[in-house]
Amino acid sequence: MAMSAPKQVAAIWAVLLALAAVVDVAMGNHRPDEVSYRAGYAAVSNPVQARTLMAVPGVSSRSACDALLDRRSATGSSRLIQADFVSGCTHAIADAME
Repeated sequence: MAMSAPKQVAAIWAVLLALAAVVDVAMGNHRPDEVSYRAGYAAVSNPVQARTLMAVPGVSSRSACDALLDRRSATGSSRLIQADFVSGCTHAIADAME
């Protein structure tokens, strides 16, 4: 049984909207969580601490920031967005290493 023209149009629009939402999420077009970003930046805002973290052989800024967030999460006190925390943290490390 064929759909009526208005139902076909509605179905096509629904598919297009769903596709647009998937593309938006896949491209990472989200608003960063300011609290998480600032927490990440503050976690290593001390240049001495940042340099100490980066002095460990084989440690990247990403892995150091992931470890910092894991420690915070282990205490149950963290409701931070990982990507935004790591973004702030790696930015702080880059600033400290300049």
